Amino acid sequence: EKILKPIIIIDGFDPGDKRQVLPCDYEPFKYRAGVDRSISEMMMYGDDKEKDLIKELQNKGYDVIIVNQPTYYIMTTPPYQKVEKGTLGSKEIDGGGDYIERNGLNLVTLIKKINTELATNGSTEKLVIVGPSMGGQISRYALAYMEKNNIPHNTRLWVSVDSPHLGANIPLGAQEEISLLKGDNNE
Repeated sequence: EKILKPIIIIDGFDPGDKRQVLPCDYEPFKYRAGVDRSISEMMMYGDDKEKDLIKELQNKGYDVIIVNQPTYYIMTTPPYQKVEKGTLGSKEIDGGGDYIERNGLNLVTLIKKINTELATNGSTEKLVIVGPSMGGQISRYALAYMEKNNIPHNTRLWVSVDSPHLGANIPLGAQEEISLLKGDNNE
């Protein structure tokens, strides 16, 4: 199916990639109804969650593209290619909890690909990008990077919802406790 009128929604902070796009995307028998919430389920709203934002956008002609930052594996030496799990000399990248910069650069690649596809399909539509939570920071980084490097992003609207653009205020004591529990101390 051709992309003609894209709206890109970028998932937020999700360490361990616990949140999938659809309930059927979870590993077999891993989805727990009422406990786990897929990204598509998070797009439901109304008193009884009877309204589906994705379907409403599709009914208005939008091609809804949901970006999830999954866990993946790369080589530890240049050119840091993506490889299969268990490949000798590789390391795991937790996309849902990874650096904003790396996820932003991945989004730059996607934006360029979508813009190429729009041109190929004869569409003159501009992108709409929505970044809830950490997705707002990832998308802000991607768009700023593209502007700084004179890469056209073809975006007409950027929406950031509930994103900590001024940083997150985490008390030093809580940060230290997390480091101790994680085993980051050198003592």
